[in-house]
Amino acid sequence: MIGTWRGLGVPKNTPDDVAKKIYEIFDAASKSSAFVKFMQDTNNIIDILDGPAYGKRLAVDNEMFKALINELGLKQQ
Repeated sequence: MIGTWRGLGVPKNTPDDVAKKIYEIFDAASKSSAFVKFMQDTNNIIDILDGPAYGKRLAVDNEMFKALINELGLKQQ
């Protein structure tokens, strides 16, 4: 099964302490009872990743989608 995911980015030159604070804010928000309930009610999972982990996830997913496209013989039109 393939689901959806979202990411939040900051400019490359964002200071580490600022990026960390933004991550902490979103991580805390993801634990709010209203958000948790919404995610449960809509059959979604909560998987908060920091920048390096999110980059790895994107790379893995990119390879998976490339393989799937090739396996299905899909071509750009």
